[in-house]
Amino acid sequence: MKKIALIMDGWKRFFTYAWPAGILQKIHEANEDINLYIFNSSGDWSWDANYNAGEYNIYNLPDFNDFDGIIIDPNNIRYPEIVRTTKKPAISISNKLLGFYYVGIDNRKSMITIMEHLYSTHGCRRFWFIMGPKSNYENNIRTDALKEFMQSHQLVYKESDFYFESYEYTCGYRGFTYLVSRLGEGEKLPDAIVCASDNIAVGVMEAAGKMGYRIPEAFCVTGFDNFGHDHGDNAIRIIAATILQYCGKNDIPVRNGGDEFIIVRENMTSASYEEMIRNMRNTVAKKSRQLQLPFDLTFSVGSVCTDMTSDMTLDDYIRIADETMYEEKTRKKANRV
Repeated sequence: MKKIALIMDGWKRFFTYAWPAGILQKIHEANEDINLYIFNSSGDWSWDANYNAGEYNIYNLPDFNDFDGIIIDPNNIRYPEIVRTTKKPAISISNKLLGFYYVGIDNRKSMITIMEHLYSTHGCRRFWFIMGPKSNYENNIRTDALKEFMQSHQLVYKESDFYFESYEYTCGYRGFTYLVSRLGEGEKLPDAIVCASDNIAVGVMEAAGKMGYRIPEAFCVTGFDNFGHDHGDNAIRIIAATILQYCGKNDIPVRNGGDEFIIVRENMTSASYEEMIRNMRNTVAKKSRQLQLPFDLTFSVGSVCTDMTSDMTLDDYIRIADETMYEEKTRKKANRV
């Protein structure tokens, strides 16, 4: 029996689930007698250097000379020398490292294809770019490709149109907030915001929504890494099916574009509302486990009571419900550890 070591970092991220699942699938398809050993930490996710060093100690536990091969995801691991000390064949995912075989995608071609689509199909001419860490191999290729496209199409950009941080949701949220804060008097938002990951794109849309902007009416947003297509479609199907499950014949369920839904219900008490939302959350959690989604599927809710004697419009009511929904999202983020 052969032994393969997979060295990773991070938790509750798409790739944390995707790498092992894909490798195990290929082992099964090849009908090979191989065991996959996974060594995973949460190092480099804290400002506490001692904490990160403690997390990385998991990589010192095994003797990698005992394995037949090693796969490493070094995007978030700063110490690839733990593998260089062995003479075993080693593969690096998404990052070219000296002495390692490399498996990755054509980042340059992919990013230029995104830009060409925005330029030709949507007529975008002015861009902001919210990117990953400057020290990251893939991020640098994507950044160079963006600048190459801008220069080849004689589009004006400034270095300050680029925001660098991480591949996470918080980068998108903070990056958009920062770039908006730098707008001068009379300056407009860009035609498109290009993000180095799908997580960043989600953060951008969250921040934009909180400021009252609607996507794509205000501007286009693109992600990267294919985080959301198949799994995102499944997530929307789960939410939609759950809404229909809990709607009565007199209720009016509406998809309000993207991943937003509206339910109109008559004569609903606070107690019945809270019970319905609690049951819907339990159902969504159960269905997402059944489909084995590689993330925790949740949803936020906002509500408003209508007054038939009021002169408020439907748009007014939707705006108020949106505001209460974003308040709930803010509370959820504040409670995350």
